Amino acid sequence: MAKIKDLVSRFAEISKAAEQSELAGRPEVGIFWLDPSSHKIFGDHATPLDVGVGLDGSKTEITTPHTHIDTWKLYQQHGILPPELKDMKWNEVPRGRVLYDAENNRFHVVGHRLVTEPSIQDQIRSIFKLPYNTKFYQDDHYHIHS
Repeated sequence: MAKIKDLVSRFAEISKAAEQSELAGRPEVGIFWLDPSSHKIFGDHATPLDVGVGLDGSKTEITTPHTHIDTWKLYQQHGILPPELKDMKWNEVPRGRVLYDAENNRFHVVGHRLVTEPSIQDQIRSIFKLPYNTKFYQDDHYHIHS
């Protein structure tokens, strides 16, 4: 239970920072899922760069501190998931992550093969306020497990 309270507290802290970042129109990093039926992005957890953390301890690849697995559990517990997905596992739905490469001053999106589709890229750019030169990559780590 303490872990859930810590997650909720961290979500609130990042949400406040995200609100301020959104007002400023700055690009953000984060995680997201893609509804397999509608191809709409949901569960987007946009995080301002100044609240981001290094991916797997990296000093140059910055992302949100939230993980897909913990975020999905929290969404399930609070009834936030779309009804048709509520009984699925976090890795049974197309997902992805937005990273910032500080060394090259560029954003990257890695995820399920659908992130390479232009209409999906447009949604991601809009939600995370990403520049047009953002690179999109399919990554086997985001393969759907069923």
